[in-house]
Amino acid sequence: MSAFKGFCMSMTCLVLASTAQAATRDEFLYGNANDGSNLPFRYFVPPGYDGAQSYPLILFLHGSGERGNDNEAQLNNNANGAMRLLDDANLALQPIFMIAPQCPTDGWWSGGTLTSAIGLVDQLSTTYNIDPDRIYLTGLSMGGMGTWSGVTAQPDRFAAAVPMSGNGDTNPAATVSGLPFWFFHAANDGTVGVEGSDNLVAALRNAGGNVIYTRYDTGGHGIWPVAYTHPLLFQWLVSQQRGVPSTITPPLVRIDVPTSDPAWTTEDATIDLAGSADHDTTAIDAVTWDVLAGPTGTANGTDAWSAAAIPLADGTNLTEGTSVSSADTGNQMRIADGHYMFNLATKGLATGAPFTIIVRDTALPAGSQNIATAAIELKK
Repeated sequence: MSAFKGFCMSMTCLVLASTAQAATRDEFLYGNANDGSNLPFRYFVPPGYDGAQSYPLILFLHGSGERGNDNEAQLNNNANGAMRLLDDANLALQPIFMIAPQCPTDGWWSGGTLTSAIGLVDQLSTTYNIDPDRIYLTGLSMGGMGTWSGVTAQPDRFAAAVPMSGNGDTNPAATVSGLPFWFFHAANDGTVGVEGSDNLVAALRNAGGNVIYTRYDTGGHGIWPVAYTHPLLFQWLVSQQRGVPSTITPPLVRIDVPTSDPAWTTEDATIDLAGSADHDTTAIDAVTWDVLAGPTGTANGTDAWSAAAIPLADGTNLTEGTSVSSADTGNQMRIADGHYMFNLATKGLATGAPFTIIVRDTALPAGSQNIATAAIELKK
């Protein structure tokens, strides 16, 4: 069984994890950094801890609203969803530690504060058997920015990173392109613009990076409780190991005839599409399509595929994609390998042309149609 197929077959367990009981703040112990900074932190020890075996660890960086020195606020609202990673079902799959430091009131996840936060991994490792090759970094908003700053400051430290609703300097992207990333952001984020994640994802992909990007249409800034319960996130995270290339990657999907137009406009009632798909040595099971609030269907073929006479309604039909998994809502043409489905029409994933929108306008004069297919690619 390939690593990817093994991952897919675990999806049923992961869906159950979204409804399982999460850890509570009362289960997090108290601590302070011993490096002279006295940085407050809370930490979670997995139930049934056995010092004879090593455990992975998640370092969680909170947002700006949880700054302070009470060593409490960073766990507000279930750590804004991050505690969902510690659901009973997830812990049954993989017992794991979590550290949640608290940034000072006027501080930022940068400089000495960030160094102290990362150093907590070493501090905890003097008491517990922590696997140094399975240290994962995640954060939201200010903590999403801190996640990027942390991995670029210490690129050899982490096995994977999950930045949410953040941004950062794209210049160091090449230095961390070998690290598995999963980004989350909402297109309508009014606090930290989605272009922050768009730019980082593009920079990593241009450097050959292995990036998954869930880009929601809606949800605003606070998408985190939804994102942290993504039914595939935990399994993906704990499957990563430092220095080992990720074996869990999205299929590669591309439409073959590119265009640079910002939209396709046609008076026709249907459209034909064709393209190709591959996923290394793993077979592609199916290519399916969905029209927004409309019908669905399965294309002919797999590695080389075509879909004829896709019906279009008046107005916008295929909109910007928002997710990488069938478990997410919102879009449109996608490719499936077993249980794991990736939306094809996902803005920000194009390597040649930008993503385009198909628009049907019955008021157009005859012969004024402009139909083409855009280069859309889900890359490793």
